[in-house]
Formats: sequence, C-alpha cells, structure tokens
Amino acid sequence: MNKHRVILLLCGLSFWLAGCTSQGPGLGRDASDYFTRISQGYRMSVEAQQAKDVMWVTADPKNEIESFKEGDKLPWVQQLALLSGYCMQHKGIMEGEPFIQFQLEDGEPKNDMRICQQVETLIEPSDLVGQMSMPASKVIRATHKGKRTNLGAAYRALEQFARESGLDSTGWGRLTVIRGAEDTSDPSEYLTLVQLYVR
Repeated sequence: MNKHRVILLLCGLSFWLAGCTSQGPGLGRDASDYFTRISQGYRMSVEAQQAKDVMWVTADPKNEIESFKEGDKLPWVQQLALLSGYCMQHKGIMEGEPFIQFQLEDGEPKNDMRICQQVETLIEPSDLVGQMSMPASKVIRATHKGKRTNLGAAYRALEQFARESGLDSTGWGRLTVIRGAEDTSDPSEYLTLVQLYVR
C-alpha cells in the first residue's frame, strides 16, 4: 500500500469516528454536547437537543402504558391517527417519528402522558389536539432491547446515571419505538429509545 492510500485511509477513518461521536443513532444532526458511557448494561449518552415545535394529544398513562408494555402492537393507535390526520388536514409538515412524553415517578410514567409529533411550524390547536414549543434541552438516552415490561428499570438506570454525572432530572421522560411488532415477530428484538430530560 503506497503512502497516498494510507493517508486517504486515515482521513476516511477520522471522518467516520467523528460521525460516530457527534451524534447518536436516529437523532440526526440534532444533538451536540454528546458523550457516551456504559452503565448498568446500557450504552448511555448525554446530548443537547434543539428547540422543537410539537403537536400533541393526551393518553391515559395507567391504561395505555400497560397496554404498551404487554401488547404486541404500538398502542394509542386512535390517538396517533387523530394527531397525524389533524396535521395533514391543516397542511402541517410532520418531521421525524412520533414520540411519547410523560412525567416520571420512581422510573414509571405518572401522568400528563402526551403522544407528540414534531412539526415544521405550529398548527392552530383544537379541543383534542394541543401545541407546544419545546425549548432546547439536554437528555440522557439509551436504547432498550427486548420486551418493554421492564422499561421502569431503564428509566431508573437513566436517573442513577444523571446523579453520577452531576445532572438533575427534570422528572420528565420520553420514548420512541425504533423497532416493534410492526417490524418483527420476536419481542426479544424490539428496540425502544428511552430518554430522560436533565439540567
């Protein structure tokens, strides 16, 4: 291998490493202030996220989270259909995957659960669909693989990671389905992105 090929190979490797450390999977160029550490079996990352405009509908956390943990399919189908239909009806441009945001108590969803969809610009709200501008924030994130029956353990691990890192939890979490029953018949292959808001 000649000298020029070695230089090109090293340059390519440096660009690849820069890409791996500048963003997490599925988040695009939205994140900065990024670092990663393995803790309690999870690969955890601390990231700063940009402000977002979001449309949302509410869900009952007690009933819906149990359905989400135990069921084979993504719950809140009616709420998601309502939200996406409302955005399309009002010519709203949706961005990214829908996510679920909620308050936490001891690592478990407590109340004020919202099914959210980021949009390019806010749409006029209705009696059923709300809007909010989410300020720039910092989150700890990890990817949970397998059944979702122990998501509480994942959030408690995020909270412990926050304490060990000198960060304070805001008491709010969010999750996004990366791979679910719509993608695989094997629950052990489910992937769920779990995030904890910190300051």
